[in-house]
Amino acid sequence: MVTKVTIYGNRDAGFSLIELLIVVALIAIVGAVSIPQLSKQRPKWNMRSSAADLAGKLMMTRLRAIQENMTMAVQINGSAPASFAIYKMQSSNVWIKVQGDWVASGDISMELNTSCVTASRVIFYPNGEALFKDFAANGGGCPVTNDSAEVGRNYALVATVKSSLDSTATPVKVYVQPFLGRVAVAKGV
Repeated sequence: MVTKVTIYGNRDAGFSLIELLIVVALIAIVGAVSIPQLSKQRPKWNMRSSAADLAGKLMMTRLRAIQENMTMAVQINGSAPASFAIYKMQSSNVWIKVQGDWVASGDISMELNTSCVTASRVIFYPNGEALFKDFAANGGGCPVTNDSAEVGRNYALVATVKSSLDSTATPVKVYVQPFLGRVAVAKGV
């Protein structure tokens, strides 16, 4: 009786060392070309992320004002690094911080509506209405504009998010509809 012996060193199966090195070299070349291009996109991603965070906090504050039946506000500090915090009204002109400062990446700034000073708040009332208001002037209001063709009618520009690392990137704009309290983001390209 003859038994068949299998040899495990068959040259027809698997990859050779040369083939493996060629594939690794190709992956390294593609990586070397694509990584700098991806790193150029980071400031744009930071801008969009910061604008989305601000819009999310505005929407959350509006819903919280309705749910808790009290006046709440988001205070925006636009200078780089941009930041914002959430406040609730305890009594007339007495505000209590309910959520700490959120700080954007160091290259992100938020240019506020030009009619307002640096520290501004967007106030949401228990009925869901919004008011873009300057708190430094003890209740002086910021006029709303209607220059929001990107997001629809009757929205007021709250902040324009910019990156100092990429001057060619289109800024991202955050809008609030004054009477309905809706929040919209017009994304840059």
